[in-house]
Amino acid sequence: MKVEIKKGFMIFDSEKPGPVYVAAHSATSLKKHIRGDIGTEAIAYNLCRSGGKAIISSFPRYNRWHFNHYRLSEYSGSKTDELKGIYNGFWSEVEKTGLQQQNPKYVFVHNLVTKLSVLPTIIDIGSIEGIGIDAKKAERLTKQVNSEFSEEIKAQRHGFCDYACYCAKFFYNHLEEDSIQKDINNLKSKGFEKEAKLVEKYIESGDFACYLEAIKKAFSSSPLEITFEHKFNGKTVKTLVKELLEKTRGQAVQFEYSSYLTEASPEIPIAVTKSFVSKM
Repeated sequence: MKVEIKKGFMIFDSEKPGPVYVAAHSATSLKKHIRGDIGTEAIAYNLCRSGGKAIISSFPRYNRWHFNHYRLSEYSGSKTDELKGIYNGFWSEVEKTGLQQQNPKYVFVHNLVTKLSVLPTIIDIGSIEGIGIDAKKAERLTKQVNSEFSEEIKAQRHGFCDYACYCAKFFYNHLEEDSIQKDINNLKSKGFEKEAKLVEKYIESGDFACYLEAIKKAFSSSPLEITFEHKFNGKTVKTLVKELLEKTRGQAVQFEYSSYLTEASPEIPIAVTKSFVSKM
């Protein structure tokens, strides 16, 4: 494995042909919660070991020293030129790596926070609004890998539920009203009326036990699935990816892995990604 350390990111090159794995939100956040896209650096690195190259952010995503490799427009002030250089360096490397291949496959790896609003998703796959890969094809391949890995995913139910409770405690005092409303809306849309009422009771009473009970009931009874664009469709990076693919004549797919999987069972997202990409 050939390794290069750049300003703001790292490059891991297996020196074998394969996809370009891009982890633009992989670093810690330097905050108590929402620790960047935790675990995606390990996923991207281990994916490229069998072939391809991984380009992984090493910059905090949040806090005073933060940087977002997707959104340069967020920044202004004395550091703008320096950050622009880091941003351009990152995406130049992504582009250059693709140009070294014929019809490269880009795999954008992200993290999905484990909370009520994501059910039944354990991995969410996106076509980047049909720009990266034909949306119908991506949806069909998603159904295939969901079926292929159904037993492995089903076996994660107990751990997933425990981790969801842990995350709720971890985010306690950081739960914003709009985030909780998303939990309620998602529960109701999936037929979990009793669980939604428990969350509403938590809002009314402030009794956190109600929120935990809602999590335990919902996560223990909901099916767990690999979904197609249930939470993210790639809209925010559509322009960026479109320009990249026009230059490289490549394809792209976006994966949002449950933080439970990236921390507790990374072998599952790695296997799912490899299977999906091999079918593209």
